[in-house]
Amino acid sequence: MRRLAVIGGGAWGTALAMVARRAGLIPVLWARDPNVVTAINEQHENPLFLPGVTLDPLIVATTDVGAVASDADAALLTVPAQFLRAVILTFRPILRSGSPVLICAKGIEVGSFKTMS
Repeated sequence: MRRLAVIGGGAWGTALAMVARRAGLIPVLWARDPNVVTAINEQHENPLFLPGVTLDPLIVATTDVGAVASDADAALLTVPAQFLRAVILTFRPILRSGSPVLICAKGIEVGSFKTMS
């Protein structure tokens, strides 16, 4: 496994992308906010969610669902619990069949009161 899709550009997703990079993986981070994507790619920092932490330049970000997921060997779902259902429905058709998908969210889904696993 080399390429890792990190789905969620908040503090948790950014931190896990850093850990993955230190482990020798190539993390590609998906964020819905183009300002977060630009900051990660150009400043190597996520100033909105993880200010003051310098990111490895090989951590790249995108708002393009297909670019992050289509050729990933595995995926980390790091979005907040209340958004997980909608996000996975978006990514499910694009993720490679048989690739591991790890739910990194914690909490209870608003409305259904279901846990993430």
